[in-house]
Amino acid sequence: MAEPVTTPLLGELLQARGLVKPGEIDNALQVQARQGGRLGEVLVRLGAVSTNSLYGVLAEQLQAPLLDARELDEAAIRATLARLKLPASWWLDHQVLLWAVPEGLCVASADPLDLDVREALAAEPLGAHVRWHLLLPMDAEAWAQRLRHESQAGMGGSLDARTLRELAEDAPVVAFVNNTMAQALEARASDIHVEPGERECTLRFRI
Repeated sequence: MAEPVTTPLLGELLQARGLVKPGEIDNALQVQARQGGRLGEVLVRLGAVSTNSLYGVLAEQLQAPLLDARELDEAAIRATLARLKLPASWWLDHQVLLWAVPEGLCVASADPLDLDVREALAAEPLGAHVRWHLLLPMDAEAWAQRLRHESQAGMGGSLDARTLRELAEDAPVVAFVNNTMAQALEARASDIHVEPGERECTLRFRI
């Protein structure tokens, strides 16, 4: 009889790789008990680990490869979103990107455990066979906004100053700043340089 396979706990994996200390896990568990949320999110919020490091471990735990967002095929994602039963806006609101492959669907998300998304996929004819991938939260948010705003622009929409202010105050922006600071601390950086471009920005750490 085959032995049951147990998935290592996230805290154990992070400690085994020297990314967090036992005391930081205990502190995060106390915060989680008071405020809720997932352990990884709490650890990032407390500055104990960077999002990049966390998702590298999550990819191993969930057996879902961590994607480089620059390698995503926008045309394939748009074509697949147009074929699904639920509207594209629903998937983008959940920050889920999908593209069809001969075996079924590839799905990229910052949260593969989202029950609403899993139920929606189960109801999709294309979702009979799903291959999950991880995306960093900032990448998932950026791609969802990009696809949504380009669709709005195609229908005559525009991004005015008020809309841009609302985007800047959104939670993902706050999470992005917190994560940037955590990465800088991990790298022992003395400076953070932001180089804005037309569609994206480059971050450089002085180490």
